[in-house]
Amino acid sequence: MKKRFVLPLLCLIAACSALGSGSSYSEQLQEWVGRPEYQLYQEWGYPVQSFYVTPYEKVVTYVRTSGYGRNNPYSNQLYYQGMDPEDSWWDKLFGPPAEKQPRNYYCKTSFTVRNNVIVNFNFNGDDCTANN
Repeated sequence: MKKRFVLPLLCLIAACSALGSGSSYSEQLQEWVGRPEYQLYQEWGYPVQSFYVTPYEKVVTYVRTSGYGRNNPYSNQLYYQGMDPEDSWWDKLFGPPAEKQPRNYYCKTSFTVRNNVIVNFNFNGDDCTANN
C-alpha cells in the first residue's frame, strides 16, 4: 500500500522544485519595490515601452530575448549565422535542418512606477532567471 504513494509523492516534489526555480527571479525583482525609478534606469537601462496609467503612475517594460537561453554556452552570433563548421554542403546551401535551429527564449519584465517609486512588478517568459 505504501508503494502506491511513492510515485505521486515524487511527482509532487518535482512540481514544487520546478515552481521554486522561478521564485528566485521574483525575489530579485521584489528588491526593486520601494526604490526610486532612476535607479532602475541606471541598472537596467531605458525600457522598451512606457505606458502611463494615470499622470502619476506608469508601467515600464523590459524584454530580453536570446537564441539559446540565458545559461546556454552558445552565443547569439552562432544562432544568427545558423551554421556549424561541420555542416554539410547541403546544410550550408539550404540552411540547417529544424533540429539544429535553436529555439528563441524571452523574458518580459514590467515594473509599475507611482510618483517615481517602484510599487509593483510582473514577468513572464521562458528565460526569466535570476542573475548570479
